[in-house]
Amino acid sequence: MNATVKTMTMKTIFVGVLLFCTAAPGWANDPSATGGRERGWFTGVGLGVIESEFDRGFAGTSTEYALFGGYRLNRFFAAEMAYLAGGKVERDGVELKTSSANLSVLASLPLGKRFSFFGRVGASAWQWEAVGVERNGIDYAYGAGAAVSIGRIELRLEGSASKWERDMNVSRAMLAGAWRF
Repeated sequence: MNATVKTMTMKTIFVGVLLFCTAAPGWANDPSATGGRERGWFTGVGLGVIESEFDRGFAGTSTEYALFGGYRLNRFFAAEMAYLAGGKVERDGVELKTSSANLSVLASLPLGKRFSFFGRVGASAWQWEAVGVERNGIDYAYGAGAAVSIGRIELRLEGSASKWERDMNVSRAMLAGAWRF
């Protein structure tokens, strides 16, 4: 990805986040726009496993943690931002470090009041470093999972994937907890 495209993509993401943040208070004051009581802010943490695999043969797994937050528009849709730190993968004396910041839209399929399945699609601003080489970029990310709500607490189990720079596949499995305000 050349510098001009990367700059334009970052500006587009920034404008989207800015518009979302300025519009959210308006949605919060208009019950007809959100379908009622299931809207609001949330924040959470997660712990999981990340698998990084280069097309050139290097692969490994590591523990990953996530910090995330977002706004639920109704019981079907939410927007979420997350920071994911992938830890270190070491193989044959080579150490790989990964991290990413993700912006996603979540679509949920509620099954009763407490249980739901969800899918996510969005953008991942990623960075990896190995053997003194550092790369970064922006690519797509997607995933799916299940959630159980108990009062204001939501427990999630999810898997996600993305492809970084055409030659690195990243897969994640994570258990997360969220608090709804």
